[in-house]
Amino acid sequence: MEGESMVKKNRKRYDSTFKEWVIQRMLRGEKVKALSMELQIGKSALFSWRQEAERRPGGKQYAKRKPGQDSEVQALEARIAELEAALGRAHLELELLRRALEKGGSPARRNGR
Repeated sequence: MEGESMVKKNRKRYDSTFKEWVIQRMLRGEKVKALSMELQIGKSALFSWRQEAERRPGGKQYAKRKPGQDSEVQALEARIAELEAALGRAHLELELLRRALEKGGSPARRNGR
């Protein structure tokens, strides 16, 4: 019993930021065995961290993803980036037109139209 209590006393404690980083790596598809070996943390601890995260409010994002779901997520993220870029261009165009109107009226009048 004495040796058992010593093991528990020497356990490392990891902060929530580190655990979150590890869980995200797991969700991206990194093998738990490889993470366990790299980080020198037991596989059961890694699985336990993910399960704890799933049980927290809003924890559904940590649920194990189905095959093919990552590619769908990547496609959606690419579409979001595309739309954000288009929005940025539209905002810039609007700002340029607004400044042109403030300086001298409509651009159509300056061109003689």
